[in-house]
Amino acid sequence: MRVDWREVVSEGGALSLVAEVERRAGLDADIEVSIVLPEGARVVEGSTEFVLPRSAGAHARVTPCVVAVAPGVVPETDLVLSAQARGGSFGAHAEARYTFGRERQLERQPVPTGPVLPARFFSGSGPGESDP
Repeated sequence: MRVDWREVVSEGGALSLVAEVERRAGLDADIEVSIVLPEGARVVEGSTEFVLPRSAGAHARVTPCVVAVAPGVVPETDLVLSAQARGGSFGAHAEARYTFGRERQLERQPVPTGPVLPARFFSGSGPGESDP
């Protein structure tokens, strides 16, 4: 699945965004969608939660979402569009963030905490074979 924000209009403090949710082929489950608002923002039109049913097929759903913020105010956190799908043997999650023009901050990458593995684990050598 794919999710994204598309800005339509931004004037007078009201920000018009379209939440796009696309089901990719082979995803046979309902997609639960939620929108998390930053402090100081509010939804003027649209909903912060909806479901894209599996019966919708492999089509995108476009949902208008008009978000209002005070003129000149840039929220400190992102507007988050999140989608989840679950089945008997799988789960999927997709997320899109709208930064209100702020520069996006990169998340810190995880640091390994386990033991250092021997190089043979990465070379593809099997048992009894010598490392190149």
